Amino acid sequence: MASTDRLIHAPPARVFEVLADPRSYAYWVIGSREVRAADADWPQPRSRFHHTVNVGPLHVRDHTEVEKMEPDRFLQLKANARPFGTARVKLDLEPEGGGTRVTMIEQAGDTLSAFLFQPLTHLLLRRRNDHSLERLAELAEGRKPMPGEEPEARVRWPGDGGPVVNPTLHEQSGPAAAAVRGAVAAVTVMAAGVALVRRAADG
Repeated sequence: MASTDRLIHAPPARVFEVLADPRSYAYWVIGSREVRAADADWPQPRSRFHHTVNVGPLHVRDHTEVEKMEPDRFLQLKANARPFGTARVKLDLEPEGGGTRVTMIEQAGDTLSAFLFQPLTHLLLRRRNDHSLERLAELAEGRKPMPGEEPEARVRWPGDGGPVVNPTLHEQSGPAAAAVRGAVAAVTVMAAGVALVRRAADG
């Protein structure tokens, strides 16, 4: 289980407003590439949005689904990036001063993915989620526009017109970034292979 938290200088209602907009996940979730479509009733339980995420140099298309929700207070999601795994993400919003303490807990979403959640993976997830909460704060505090609302955005809402794209993609195209993505992909694939071997041995 990877847990991290951050004080966001915005009230819980504002933070939840960002979480209730599926476009926001194209930016604040590190590794997200685009949001392709979203159910009209997001973030009601069982509603989904369909995303593309980066797994190293690979682009994985899957979806995230709401499992539980309390407006302005709590959101539990199941995020899928199959075949590389699934994750259960809990976002707890607590008033603190004039802002919101957001606690983000991420754990394996299924038995096979649990093999990948080793101590090193937890450390990497905490670092990634620290960065994700920084980006969530940027949106909630009004320091960044909602994806789809920036002047250069080609699509304002995901759907038939196309996806809402992560506005930072143009910053991730250099050779150093590609090398890092490749290394992450290699580790991910290796871990998945180990998990499959263990599962076969146990079976």
